[in-house]
Amino acid sequence: MLRTAHSLFGGKLHASDGNIGHIADILVDDKTWRLRYLVVSSGLWLAPLETLLPVAGLHAPDPLTGEFSVDVPKEAIVNAPRIDEDPPLPEQKLFKLHNFFGIGTGPWVDAIPPALPTDFLDWEKEEMDKIEKKWNPHLQSAKDILHYQLEVAEGIIGWVKEIILDDKRWKVRFLVSRLNTTHPKHDVLIAPNHVREIIWGTRKVCLDLSRGELEAQPEYAPGA
Repeated sequence: MLRTAHSLFGGKLHASDGNIGHIADILVDDKTWRLRYLVVSSGLWLAPLETLLPVAGLHAPDPLTGEFSVDVPKEAIVNAPRIDEDPPLPEQKLFKLHNFFGIGTGPWVDAIPPALPTDFLDWEKEEMDKIEKKWNPHLQSAKDILHYQLEVAEGIIGWVKEIILDDKRWKVRFLVSRLNTTHPKHDVLIAPNHVREIIWGTRKVCLDLSRGELEAQPEYAPGA
């Protein structure tokens, strides 16, 4: 089933042994366009804790309540690595996260492992410091991508209004894009394979399409 990124934001999340909090954000790999991590907000309202949770154990929401669930106990989520910086994230932190949850076993058997050696914990401090300085430039916050500008060869043409996900494979299917160049302004769907790169520093999504090709796309109307 297709659903929007906004439908996940704020969604209640149940661990294997009870309610744990809600989904604050989702992190997407802009190379594979798979949803990689949930940012889970738990704890007290005035002092929430935000932790990373690999998406491998996430189930589609309950059709009646719209609430989400994962095959992980509350204690593991609460004790998972904290979110204390914005993407891109250090590969060292991602590896520790995968190691913490035992990626490759149980509900995580289909998770995509980070590109780091399995003997990471035996490395000398010098090697660990090198990894800590290496970043994953492809891991993007979905909340950040929303409202990024769209750039084609002719310049800025609009902005990203929504992200549409497949909740069976947890993969991005389309970016809903608002074009500023049409009268009246309208929304179009852009497949991820047309994204040449995402530049988080300047908040741009660069496309391999021309202005004319985008303006020729049929208007997107949700539910139509």
